[in-house]
Parts: sequence; structure tokens; C-alpha cells
Amino acid sequence: MKHFINGFLLATIAFSSTYSLARSTDANEVYIVVHGGYGSCGKSGEDAGYDPLGMSFFEIFQTSLQKIRNSFEGIEVKFIASCFEGNFDSPPGTNSYYKSSDDLERLQYIQSGDFGTVLAEEGIDKDTPVYFIGHSYGAWTMMNVAMQSGHQFNIRGLYTLDPIGPNDCSPWGAVWGSEGCFQAPTDLDNSLIAEQTVEWINFFQDTDMWLQSSKINEADLNWHVPYEDGEGHRMIDSDERVWSEILASMLKNL
Repeated sequence: MKHFINGFLLATIAFSSTYSLARSTDANEVYIVVHGGYGSCGKSGEDAGYDPLGMSFFEIFQTSLQKIRNSFEGIEVKFIASCFEGNFDSPPGTNSYYKSSDDLERLQYIQSGDFGTVLAEEGIDKDTPVYFIGHSYGAWTMMNVAMQSGHQFNIRGLYTLDPIGPNDCSPWGAVWGSEGCFQAPTDLDNSLIAEQTVEWINFFQDTDMWLQSSKINEADLNWHVPYEDGEGHRMIDSDERVWSEILASMLKNL
């Protein structure tokens, strides 16, 4: 808890109106890619059931985004928001539905195993700082992109929120209480992910009765997030303690 308090104070100082960001990049734009977990797509609006702007944590992300834009003086901050529908399919074979800040009216989708091509199509390359944030299966997806395509991008931060691996824990496995639904993903090359990422912070909880992640040794930092017994997995993506740490890291690593 002490670490979360320290991170919150750092983020608060960083986002004060008098703060001037000393940045180490000459880039004129930054991308933030957020990916929700299973069933995270919004259930209302014109794109009902498929809208990433309706994800449960999108509100806190928007608040954080504005703080980042205020702090990254002279830099255009763009984002790609993506989600999964809840149809008992799982990545990498199921679709990721996404929208870009360049055109929030346009809903697109791609097989999640190919999500790295979305970044290239957006014009993101080695000269563009990019941050990955993912929850549950979305965290696995961001890890997979970092592993497969990290050499193509300038990944300044990878933030995995209670990552769950689809090959360890299928949607039905979560219902049955499979052992793989109570641990971090085991099917990716974590050493390669860490090598291709400036900073990797993994957030996990161990109190939820259905889904729990765990420490990832290769991550730069592991934060255990405490919750009441029986809760946690569906709360961690909207947790202000988590987002304060993410924001502090983003400022540090630009």
C-alpha cells in the first residue's frame, strides 16, 4: 500500500498546473493503446455489444488521458481503444473491436492475434513512443504484441492488469475453476517481452473467486493490489491506485 501512496503523490505532483515536463523524446505525438478483457465491449449505443468506448474503465482512462495531455506539452496524445465481446471465444482467434482517437465514429475489428498490424496501419513506428495497457485477456494480447512485434515499436511502457492467458484459462475454464485461471499467462516469452519494453509493470490480485493473476518475474515491477475476499478481477482495471502508478510511469518514461 505504501508504494501505491507514493505513486499517487508522484502522479499528483506531475499533473499539477505548474508542472513542466522535461521529456527525453523529440516525437511530436504519443500513442496509448488500451485493451479490455473478455466481455469488455460496451453494451449500449449504436455499436451495442462491440463498442470499446463503453468499456468499464474507459471513464477513468479518459480522465487520465486528459491529465497526460496537459502534462505532455507540445505533444499530441492519441489512443487506440479495443475490447472483446463475451461470446466464449478467446484470443488469439477471436476479434478485437477497436476505435482510434483519429476517428471515434469508425468501429473496426481484427483477429486479436494480428493486433500488431493495427499499430502499423496507424503509422506507429520506432520513432513514436507508445504505451500498452491491457486487462485480463487484453493484457495477454498486449503482451503478445510486445513479444511478436515489439522490435517494430518504441514501447515506453507495458502495463498488465491482472493478466490471464487464454491458453491457460479458457472462458469455460473460468466457469469450471481451472487451475490456469489463477495465475499469470505461461505461454509467452516473458524475457523477450521485457527486452522489448522500456518498463513493464504488472498489477495482480489474489482474492477474486473466479479469476486471479500472479507475479511475473520478468516484469520490472509487480504490484499486488489488495481487495476484499471474493472480489478483484473486475475492479482492478478501474482502480485509481493502479492508474496513478501507470500515469507516474508514463511521465517518467517518455
